[in-house]
Amino acid sequence: MVNSVASSVCSRHDPDVLRHEVAASKRHVEQLRREMSNMESEMANTQHGLRALSLYDTFTLHHHHHHHMHTGLMAIFQGPVLQNILG
Repeated sequence: MVNSVASSVCSRHDPDVLRHEVAASKRHVEQLRREMSNMESEMANTQHGLRALSLYDTFTLHHHHHHHMHTGLMAIFQGPVLQNILG
């Protein structure tokens, strides 16, 4: 048991093992940075899409409202309501 503990302690302080662990950790950090960058790009694209949809929604709502106002005014000016007013 003493040999296995001593072996474990020695391997933890082995420069080759430490270099390997540091290199693996650096690769992992770089992978995480790439994933984060990709997520940030996806989030920016999603936000851009949401802004575009919001603008489109506002435009169509505004256009729809004015279309109904125009249709209503045309009905008033062309229909019997105006004829009744004008006598």
